[in-house]
Amino acid sequence: MQALKSIDNQLVSKLTHVGHEKGVEYWDIRAASSVGTFVELTNGKNKEVTYSNTKGVGIRAFFNGAWGFSVKQKLDQKSIVDGLLEAIKLSNLSEKNSSIKFKLKEFNPVKDKYISTLTCK
Repeated sequence: MQALKSIDNQLVSKLTHVGHEKGVEYWDIRAASSVGTFVELTNGKNKEVTYSNTKGVGIRAFFNGAWGFSVKQKLDQKSIVDGLLEAIKLSNLSEKNSSIKFKLKEFNPVKDKYISTLTCK
C-alpha cells in the first residue's frame, strides 16, 4: 500500500476544488493494491508460475443525474486529477444520453480504510 499514500489531504482538497469548479454533485475515489502468485501444475510438474503486483484507483463522479467512472493505474497526483476529469466528462455524456435522471440522498462524508485479512494456505 506504500504507493497509495499519494492520496493525501492535499490531493483530496485539489480533487474537491476541481469537482466544485466543474459543478459535480458528488465524487469519490477508491484505491486498491493486490499482490499474488499463481502456480499451475500438470502431472506434478510446473506448467506456469506467475507473480502479480497491481495498484490502482477507481474514481466516480455524479453530475446532473448521471454517473461517470474512470480507472487509473498511475498513482501520481496529475493522473488521479485527470481521472476525475475523465469521470466528469463521462458523467456529462451519460447525462446527455439518458432519459432517466437520478438524485442522490445527502449524507455526511465518510473517510475510511479497510485492509483485507484474507490469506491463502
